[in-house]
Amino acid sequence: MAAVIRTPPATQHRLRRIAGHVLHARADAAASATAAGSCSSEGRLAGKVAVISGAGGGIGRETALVFAREGATVFGCGRTLATLEETRDLVVASGGSCSVLAADVSVEEQCQAVIETATATYGRLDILVNNAGVGYEYGAANPGGMDPLLTTPTPLWKDVIDINLTSVYLFSKYAIPAMIESGARGAIVNVGSAAGSKGGKDAHAYAVSKAGMNSITKSMAKTYFEPHGADNT
Repeated sequence: MAAVIRTPPATQHRLRRIAGHVLHARADAAASATAAGSCSSEGRLAGKVAVISGAGGGIGRETALVFAREGATVFGCGRTLATLEETRDLVVASGGSCSVLAADVSVEEQCQAVIETATATYGRLDILVNNAGVGYEYGAANPGGMDPLLTTPTPLWKDVIDINLTSVYLFSKYAIPAMIESGARGAIVNVGSAAGSKGGKDAHAYAVSKAGMNSITKSMAKTYFEPHGADNT
């Protein structure tokens, strides 16, 4: 029995913006998939390999499905293998190609393993989507994690920063050389939040992590991407 995913309108809009950044960079590729819900070998991401963190649900899962529909080979990672396998099965059921690997995105060796496994499996890397992150659900499970600064426990502050921001550094650190070695016109998409520019009355660790993501995105673009005409958004 086919699974039906109903995504809230706000998430749909955000997903379209995320996918649009990469798809715009591939505008000179072949025409997009001809049938919604089925994957195409001639889509705008045909022949591309994409690593997506946090692929076990939400925006990560939807991104995996959209990219596969456009012809990309997807390599998904996240903390929970069971939800990753659900994403993989949905992609495969739609005619796409997908592999998954469970990983803690706050641990350098595991981020390195994701990139190295993806490139070893498919022979190249073209796209990295840094989507993994925690928000208010994390705060519900870890009291104080989404509090203002004065009441945020130090271990939870560090945990939010590691998951939301340090993971971007770790994945990019290993993905950029892999893209260069692949000869790819690479693309990195970092999934941010308005909290990164506006701040908030609570969730200070979250806001700081997203502000840092904005900065690392701009900095990586100037150093590694603009000189090569590649994309970092």
